[in-house]
Amino acid sequence: MIEDRPAVSAIGWTAGVSAATRFNTSDDFDHLDNEVEGFVELTYGGFHTGLSATSLYQDPTDDVEIEVDLGYGADFGQGMSWDLSYSYAWLIGSKDHGEEITATLGFPVGRDVTGAFAVIIDPDNGESDQEVAFEAPLSERWSAVGLVGNSDRDDNIYAEAVPSMTSAMASALKRSTKTPTMVTAFWASP
Repeated sequence: MIEDRPAVSAIGWTAGVSAATRFNTSDDFDHLDNEVEGFVELTYGGFHTGLSATSLYQDPTDDVEIEVDLGYGADFGQGMSWDLSYSYAWLIGSKDHGEEITATLGFPVGRDVTGAFAVIIDPDNGESDQEVAFEAPLSERWSAVGLVGNSDRDDNIYAEAVPSMTSAMASALKRSTKTPTMVTAFWASP
């Protein structure tokens, strides 16, 4: 991950590449997919916007998903934060598309550990995902990010465990699975 967050200016940017491998716990940990994603995000004050491109593993129609998001967030209280984001994604090939609205509340869990609760709503049908996430430092440059979610849209429970280089919780809160990671393990139940 590359970051440039100047102290003098309120304009910042983040760019990165992530790789993920997913397994299905309800089917003897069978391999679900691999994905590679590249993303860039711009920030100004509490506003943020981003663009990402993600590979789709063994999809018969689509090779890439493109996603654009726009949002606003702010800190409040002692270590608390909130964020509201809109995302639009479309698939190259089938021309399918989808929208999401995400509301996130961030909170301190302890001296060094942060947590978040997010609700991700599909405005077309009202179905949602609910997620709880955390970030804990492992060393000066590494942290552990975890997430557990319930998907009404896909009718499953899922989790992620992510070793992350540098602090990535802000990105995890805004884009849940788009943390700049080295490896992601994903579990899903039917």
